[in-house]
Amino acid sequence: GINAEYGDLIMMEVNAKNEKSDNKAIMVFVLLTILFTVVMSLVSINRKSAVMVPGLDARTWKVNDTIDLWVNKIVSDETQLPYRYHDLPVCKPSKNERESESLGEKILGDTIEKSTYRLRVGVNESCLTLCEKVLNAKNIENLKSKIIDEYRIIWLLDRLPAAYIVGRPEHNKSVVGFPLGDKKLNDKDKEAIILFNHHDITVQYNRVGFDWQIIFFAVNPRSIQRSGNSDCSSGSPIDLNSKLDNINVTWTYSVYWIETPTPWTQRWEKYLTVDGFSNVHWFSILNSLMIVLFLSGMVAMILMRTLHADLRRYNNKDNEDPDETGWKLVYGDVFRPPTRRMLLSALVGSGVQVGGMSMVVMAFAVLGFLSPANRGGLLTAILFMFVWMSVFGGYFSTRVYKNLGGENWKKNAICTIFFLSLIHI
Repeated sequence: GINAEYGDLIMMEVNAKNEKSDNKAIMVFVLLTILFTVVMSLVSINRKSAVMVPGLDARTWKVNDTIDLWVNKIVSDETQLPYRYHDLPVCKPSKNERESESLGEKILGDTIEKSTYRLRVGVNESCLTLCEKVLNAKNIENLKSKIIDEYRIIWLLDRLPAAYIVGRPEHNKSVVGFPLGDKKLNDKDKEAIILFNHHDITVQYNRVGFDWQIIFFAVNPRSIQRSGNSDCSSGSPIDLNSKLDNINVTWTYSVYWIETPTPWTQRWEKYLTVDGFSNVHWFSILNSLMIVLFLSGMVAMILMRTLHADLRRYNNKDNEDPDETGWKLVYGDVFRPPTRRMLLSALVGSGVQVGGMSMVVMAFAVLGFLSPANRGGLLTAILFMFVWMSVFGGYFSTRVYKNLGGENWKKNAICTIFFLSLIHI
């Protein structure tokens, strides 16, 4: 009996030492994860992705100040491939100047570059010639393919993307980005691919004393084939199907300034609330929601009928069957360890990671720290918080795994790390 008790004491001491060593290893793993997160955060965050609270970083201009117009990329709803704007046969500056992109902008494919367009604050200008280009066969095919795929051009002015008015102006419907061209039938009922070479730029501003603040920025593209010294008010469109080679194109633009009572703090509302090209299939969403509700109701009715039947049987005094059956046997399964405890722990840890990331990012967005003026800021915040919340995900996963009697915590940690990645693959 003494030997047995002594053996039990030795086993308890060995188990305690093993548990302490496991706890030390877990703490080392958590500290290494935190160190890696901090290093990656310092590398990925630059000056441009700093916090900017809307309403506290308004930029003002004086009359006749020159504003540079920046070009970003061309995007399409038909394809998922963005391209640089200066990859097109358009007017380009002699020196290529680019803004430093944040991590989120690089992932989104943004390439923000300075253009040859110049705007003077408060000065309306009409039919300014930017440059003249002669399109060869390769340039024509490049433009035609982009117009057929319905690519849109993204310009930036004072951090605002160019909006394109859809339909009538009084309907107040717009979409970010304006089309490169259009497809329609010509006079001979043949398909014509029209290139937009003239851009009417409309800038809405608000005055604060002698300072001007830019509130809205819209572009209306047109196609005008100029001949001689003609103006930009009228002209035949440029059809890329008319010739196979050597098409002369004159790139022009006009600028119009319009005063608006909208304050600077509300200038993003038009971009965030209005979308002329909404692709949300509300009927499909409502149909799926009704199916889910109907099936959930059926399952709930079946469970309630089973529960009421068991309750009637248990409350029956004439029932002499002492054995517990039905839903009362569930308590025996609650305290039984699952057969795949590692998978359950990885699910719990991944859920804590994703849930914590979502709540923190939503909290910062509601407080206004993720302004849409900070392009790519939301994606950068999501990536940063996803990496940071891996610390808590790993802790809860390991905690659940140890409570369920698991011993191979290192394998559980690796499983938790790669669980979401393997699902996406």
